[in-house]
Parts: sequence; C-alpha cells; structure tokens
Amino acid sequence: DDTEHNCMGEYQKVHEPLEMTFSWEWKSESGQISRVSILLLPSNGKTLMKFNHSDLGTNSAHHYEEGWKRTFEKLKLTLS
Repeated sequence: DDTEHNCMGEYQKVHEPLEMTFSWEWKSESGQISRVSILLLPSNGKTLMKFNHSDLGTNSAHHYEEGWKRTFEKLKLTLS
C-alpha cells in the first residue's frame, strides 16, 4: 500500500529524557486534533514505554490502534 498519510502537531510538554506530549492532526482531517503522550521509564535494565493517544475524534477514518501497532513493530525491528 503506497498510501501517504500526513500529520502535524505541536509539542506541548517535553521533559527530557522521560516524557513528551504533543498534539496530532491529520492533514486530511483538519480540525480534528488529538493528543499523544509518551512516558519512558526504567524497568529491569530496559526501558518501558507508556503510550497514550487520547481525544480521538469519532469521525476519523484512520484506524489508530492498527496504525500504532504497525509503527511499534517497525520500531522494535529497528532497535533489535
């Protein structure tokens, strides 16, 4: 699938190296703004990521859960 998905947002909170929050808006769904929060915590010599995507609009055509799962699988492959 060569579909291109463009999004934009603004950082709302950055506490290096542990926490970040930013807005999320699809170019194709202007005005439907959600929020992404990421918290990184030490866990048994590794890093645990707590991820939350909130304020999702009910009119969005995007499948957030599946999209983030694919993104995290790509991240896992990159880091291994």
